Amino acid sequence: MADLLKFKQRVEELKSEYYNRNRFVNRKEETQAAIRIQSWFRFCRSCMLLVFDINTTKLS
Repeated sequence: MADLLKFKQRVEELKSEYYNRNRFVNRKEETQAAIRIQSWFRFCRSCMLLVFDINTTKLS
């Protein structure tokens, strides 16, 4: 019976450890995804500004 209690406690510890490890991995992946989205947005914005600048200089 004592072995069963120790086993249950160990299972709970392992669940907690697994959750914490996955949390750090997911945080890293989500951060990288956010950086990709932000860099793509900056790229689109800078292209738009360049096109707008080229068009305004042609009109002048």
